[in-house]
Amino acid sequence: NIGASTMIPFLECALREQRVASLEDYAPTLRRWIEMRAYPSEDGGVVAFFQDVTARRRSQHATEFLAAASRLLTSSSNYTETLSNLAQAAVPRLGDWCAVDILDDPASTAWPPILRRVAVVHQDPEKITLGARMTNLYPTDWNNDVGIARVIRDGEPLFVPTITDAMISASAHD
Repeated sequence: NIGASTMIPFLECALREQRVASLEDYAPTLRRWIEMRAYPSEDGGVVAFFQDVTARRRSQHATEFLAAASRLLTSSSNYTETLSNLAQAAVPRLGDWCAVDILDDPASTAWPPILRRVAVVHQDPEKITLGARMTNLYPTDWNNDVGIARVIRDGEPLFVPTITDAMISASAHD
């Protein structure tokens, strides 16, 4: 990850070898992908340029995910296994978490609907345990105007690319 421990050796290498160098890495403090280019200068220094390449990286990750998803969709006739494999492929390419719930009876008009969770993925197993605990402590509010209740009620997808502190505070129960 880009930080002083990465940048200084990178700049020193460009200076020592007197060549243009390029580095692309994730900067966790900025939550962005950064491309850094270093150009040795005639006066014995080095000039560095930084560019945010997060949009390009997201596009690459999405393309990689779609390629993997295409392979996974044809790899098994068991739809539960296929959905679980897709969730595995989504993390960390598209997000930190992926959960897949299936409506037991999509044609039913009963409210609340009955959902069956077929996959939960996070790179840290402790987060999966924490998520399950939170789901048990705070079950879905089916009268809510946001989240899964809204998606199922309205039949419209919901994409939330970033969970903010304000969103977390607004949904906190205690």
